[in-house]
Amino acid sequence: MQLLSRKIDGTLVLAKNAQKQHPYECLECKGVVRLRGGLHRQLHFYHLEPPLSCRQHQKGMVHLQTQLHFQSLLGEDCLLEHQMPEINRIADVAWLSKKIVFEIQFSPISAQEVKERNQDYIKLGWQVVWILHDRRYNQSRHSSAELFLRTSPHYYTNIDEAGHGFIYDQFDSLYKGWRQHQLTELPINVQNLRTMEPAPSKIQLLKMRSQLWPIYFGGDLVDLAHTQSNPEYLQQALEREKLIAIEKRKERPSLISFYNTLSGFYKFFFHHLLEKMCR
Repeated sequence: MQLLSRKIDGTLVLAKNAQKQHPYECLECKGVVRLRGGLHRQLHFYHLEPPLSCRQHQKGMVHLQTQLHFQSLLGEDCLLEHQMPEINRIADVAWLSKKIVFEIQFSPISAQEVKERNQDYIKLGWQVVWILHDRRYNQSRHSSAELFLRTSPHYYTNIDEAGHGFIYDQFDSLYKGWRQHQLTELPINVQNLRTMEPAPSKIQLLKMRSQLWPIYFGGDLVDLAHTQSNPEYLQQALEREKLIAIEKRKERPSLISFYNTLSGFYKFFFHHLLEKMCR
């Protein structure tokens, strides 16, 4: 599914301006697409012969509704499925005046692919903000992509097939690959883009973001620290980080004991072997 395609003469056309039964061309794979949708379903293009490798074909209705959500907020300054031929990429959402790309992710993705996309957009001077759908992400176990994105701007969404939902941030702790001590969602205002400043907080997650994220948005964790608009939330986050620190300290003696036992075994083994060689 996609919202943008190309006419036979090469001009671009949005689904809302297209005509049914007319052939159009997919921006990515160049395959034939046609329009469908109507009163009870969002207008979109579909492939007549779906190619497995085409990322545009792999998009579902949730993906399209999330793109349209950004368009409703950012208006004409926002382009959907914006082509960047210099890097062979099609951005899900491009905020033109701010040079921000919002990459919406519903399907599985590797950390390597996330890294490569970030690097490609950065080459052209664009900042990437990842929007991960919580039907697949924000689960108990961190994916490799989420682990990589701890140091890059990213948020979550719960937008559904009908377009209901929002973009949000939240506090959590990462421990041995598991997400722990989650707090409630913090809906963010994507129109309120801000350049990162050091966050006045003892929370380690916020300190990391302050050092590594170049931007943040109104309503997110960093914004809460600056505005102190929800001190109870920040206090809960700080207390939960302390719980993780206590759990780590409790584990340390057992790990030391294990390594001491292992070290003692190898010392005994090599001592016994040395004695046999010297006889």
